Amino acid sequence: CGGSHVRHTGEIGLFKIVSESSVAAGIRRIEAVTGEEAQRYIHEEEDILMEAASVLKTTPKEFIDKVNKLLQTQKNLEKDIERLKAEGGRSAIDAMMDKIKTIGGVKVISSRVDVEKIDELKEMADRIRQKIGSGIVVLGSEKDGKVTILAAITKDLTNRFNAGSIIKEITLIIGGKGGGRPDIAQGGGDKPEKLDEALERVYEIV
Repeated sequence: CGGSHVRHTGEIGLFKIVSESSVAAGIRRIEAVTGEEAQRYIHEEEDILMEAASVLKTTPKEFIDKVNKLLQTQKNLEKDIERLKAEGGRSAIDAMMDKIKTIGGVKVISSRVDVEKIDELKEMADRIRQKIGSGIVVLGSEKDGKVTILAAITKDLTNRFNAGSIIKEITLIIGGKGGGRPDIAQGGGDKPEKLDEALERVYEIV
């Protein structure tokens, strides 16, 4: 009760709980406003609801339905974006098939791609490895002044080439470092202007 006591509940008037929390095992704490302060609190809440409803061009009664519809629309748009990204990735992979270089009997693709995350680089590299069957894939991307490079080698070539070693060498060019397993490795740097040089270096290493 906060130390304040009343003779009867009528003295309290309007009573509005504003928060509830745990203070100890089996003990809850509630905080509330009463009387004129409760009225002010409710009016402020109403003003916020009215303003939010106005922004969404709806009424307070229909506000929740409007928000749910917007959230569903957002989910649908996010799915569409992911689908378009996947389609774009497949198109980019198909285009890269024409850029395969064969060096000493080894197929090599070292290319710049436009992706947002390292997971997208991994997925794209895996798809390319599956398409070429046997070979070395190195992909690099640049975002916000940072470079990410990933190298992937099919299992049959890991006795001759090491993805981690390739990454360690080419990341020096982009002002960074990296490493990983013999079949897949990644690294990064902060010299995006050197990305093409680093990717071209892969062919020399092979």
